[in-house]
Amino acid sequence: MPHVDLPGSSVSLYYELHTATGRPDPAKPSLILVAPSWGNILQLKDYIAAFKNDYSVCCIEPRSHGRTRNAITASFDHFVAAADLGA
Repeated sequence: MPHVDLPGSSVSLYYELHTATGRPDPAKPSLILVAPSWGNILQLKDYIAAFKNDYSVCCIEPRSHGRTRNAITASFDHFVAAADLGA
């Protein structure tokens, strides 16, 4: 499964890349879709189908969602979630 380890933490975010060809396409603009609260990437399938022909779509499951591996701490909030995506 594709995971990316965040630097300086034990968090390993699960992600999927979707394009029309099934391979990364650097010629197309990138679009990041984040799984909804208490959900996973499967809930984004309609959006993926709509955008994958025109964009390189990267779908991410944030902390405490789906297949992402981590330990939730009391300091986790929207700012931490945004920093995760930036990393």
